Amino acid sequence: MVLSPVIGKLLHKRVVLASASPRRREILSHAGLRFEVVPSRFKEKLDKASFPTPYAYAIETAKQKALEVARRMHQKDLRAPDVVIGADTIVTIGGLILEKPVDKQDAYRMLSRLNGKEHSVFTGVAIVHCCTTGTAPLASSPGPGHCGRNRCPCRPAPSLLPQGVGAAQRPRST
Repeated sequence: MVLSPVIGKLLHKRVVLASASPRRREILSHAGLRFEVVPSRFKEKLDKASFPTPYAYAIETAKQKALEVARRMHQKDLRAPDVVIGADTIVTIGGLILEKPVDKQDAYRMLSRLNGKEHSVFTGVAIVHCCTTGTAPLASSPGPGHCGRNRCPCRPAPSLLPQGVGAAQRPRST
């Protein structure tokens, strides 16, 4: 199985599925992954028209679901998850994005619209890796030399990049 090396690395990690979907649980269980289920509370109200493609919408929704669970668990739990997996599946027909039906009547309406017609299904998956890290003390105080070309600490976490200034004082992440 293609996922075997990944599953092996996750065996001793706290993995959370940000979904109550029985199908998603079944897929992860069948892959041999041990995980907890913490359904996302993310309100799926993103502006569909603001996305260039349907799959970009599905990916962003999956990402927001995973981030919502990661943030909530970090606030409530002393031991935050190592990995949060979010997913979102949409169906498109004639340029229209269809999501989960809200009730039986909506499900019937959607099935009627899809009946006998070609349509597309997109599933976006997002993985949020949560870790705690730290730095060992610098041998000297950071000075102007730490901010040379391509080493500006004003970019997102550059000092923590393995190849950046912080590489020497970075202990192993947990």
